[in-house]
Amino acid sequence: METSNFTAVQARYFAPGAAAAGETVTVQIRPDGFFLVRANGSEWTVPYTAIDIQQGGFDRDSLLFVWPDGSLSLTDPSACQTFLKNVPSELAPKMFRLRQTQAHARRRTSIGWAVVALIVLLPVFLAIGLWLKSDRLIDWAIGHVSIETERKLGDLIYQQLSVGQKPAPEFKKLIQEIGGRLTQGEPYPFQWHVVSDPQVNAFAVPGGHIVVFTGLIQAAGSAEEVAGVLAHEVQHVVQRHSLRAMAHDLGWRATLSLLFGGWGGGTVDGMARKLGGLQFGREQERAADIAGLAALKRAGIDPRGMITFFEKLAKKEGGVQLLSTHPTSDDRAAALKAEIERIGPWKYQALPYDWKTIRKQGS
Repeated sequence: METSNFTAVQARYFAPGAAAAGETVTVQIRPDGFFLVRANGSEWTVPYTAIDIQQGGFDRDSLLFVWPDGSLSLTDPSACQTFLKNVPSELAPKMFRLRQTQAHARRRTSIGWAVVALIVLLPVFLAIGLWLKSDRLIDWAIGHVSIETERKLGDLIYQQLSVGQKPAPEFKKLIQEIGGRLTQGEPYPFQWHVVSDPQVNAFAVPGGHIVVFTGLIQAAGSAEEVAGVLAHEVQHVVQRHSLRAMAHDLGWRATLSLLFGGWGGGTVDGMARKLGGLQFGREQERAADIAGLAALKRAGIDPRGMITFFEKLAKKEGGVQLLSTHPTSDDRAAALKAEIERIGPWKYQALPYDWKTIRKQGS
């Protein structure tokens, strides 16, 4: 090997009994070993056969050459690079093993940091994932709530909502009869309630409670118009629109309570409050309309009542809305007409009610 390729460099020499910080020496590679020169002029050679190579320094970024009665540290990066370009053949196997050790250490360190990062960041990623996928996850959870659980919850919610309401028994039989025709074969045990209130209003409670205000009956021009509204509300229950909307508003705690049937009074109170201001999306309203038409067809009821009632609401000054959650518009009426045309005509008979007499009952 050509020793001229290795310029003499400064290094730290450590030996038993010497200063802990070591002493500065000059070192040069020679054919038989490291040639060391002390500041006092003494010099000697350390044979390669006696030397082992290790990593040194706080950051493990230096080379440490160790032999039985001393060691030499190359802390200068340029000195390390110079040595690595001129590794003596006698030290090459040891240098190869050191590099393997360094590579393993780097992999272990990388894996260690990756594990630490995973532990630290996993909750963050899970939180972000839950936030991004929360709608789908809540929908999945609601899909696994049993009808019996939903029915019991609906009973409790209705108990809260019925406080202070004034029943209108004169219309109860009418609503029960129409509702019964619309819900034959449905899995929910529907219950029908008529409340004395001038608002043009009706709403569905999860589990099967349908509440109709007398103002809606007075505003309707026929039993078929009332049937159209009931058909729409029934589908909000069957398709669990109300339950899903309340779960989305109240979040995961309420959803898990629903899923495992362990809700408390706070969950029931929260859902009862939410029901009054519930907002359905455009797709949910359309789904309730279309499925409501199908229910009218099964019951043999004229579907035009549904259209005329929504058209009537759409023309009201100020844009009267059903339950303040059912945006009525000419677009919805047009969509219903298009759906009836797509389905095709069906046989129906006029509902057997004298509507003028019925409306007078509430006057």
